[in-house]
Amino acid sequence: MAPPPQPLPDDLIPGILLRLPPDDPAGIVRASAVCKAWRGVLADPAFSARYRALHPAAPVLGFLHRPSGLQLARFIPTTSFRPYPAAEHPMRHPHDCRHGRALFCDYDSRGSTAGFVVWDPVTGDEHVFRGTIDSWTQQAVLCAEGVGCDHRGCSGGPFIVAPVAMELDDDEQEGPSSIAQACFYSSDTGKWSMHLYTDVGGTCDLEDRPAALVGDSLYFVGKSGILLRYRYDMLRRLCRDKAASIRDSDFF
Repeated sequence: MAPPPQPLPDDLIPGILLRLPPDDPAGIVRASAVCKAWRGVLADPAFSARYRALHPAAPVLGFLHRPSGLQLARFIPTTSFRPYPAAEHPMRHPHDCRHGRALFCDYDSRGSTAGFVVWDPVTGDEHVFRGTIDSWTQQAVLCAEGVGCDHRGCSGGPFIVAPVAMELDDDEQEGPSSIAQACFYSSDTGKWSMHLYTDVGGTCDLEDRPAALVGDSLYFVGKSGILLRYRYDMLRRLCRDKAASIRDSDFF
């Protein structure tokens, strides 16, 4: 009978485990169950730092899809990862996904916003809270740590939800004008901030597309070239032209 193969040298094991693909998290779990030595390597904080340096981009585990005309949003996996089934709720509509969190609007039977749900697809944790008005136009979720966080392990930490809405102010003398309003919810305090308002001029609505996060500011694109910048304590219109271009001075 052939002799058993020689065990791998200890200094080679970390190099092999570093090459486990990040888009298949089940592989890391299986590797940790091989033996106590491998589990010790994977649990070492130094290994985690090297693994993140080798795989700097966070993997896309899947996406939420709600076909036109259907109420139910489904999670479509792109890897072996399978989330907890909280996403597949008939009255929850996905609106945003960022920093390891998904934001849903929870609607009542009349179609009004009954509240919000922030969901962690990895742990299945949900944070459910009420809204402040019935008809927010666009919403965004993001990590509350700001630009100092690398957002690679903060999904269980504090977050902010920032909704923006447009209301029509029908002034008899000045004519109709759109008023943008915004506020934010902090999971740290469990409270909403004061509402901010700005007159965007003319009639306008926001495009049905996610907000863009640049630095510490969220940008919402409106129809007719309106671009709104929202930075938690500030809401203002940047520009109104057909290209919705942003000048350098608009960032300061």
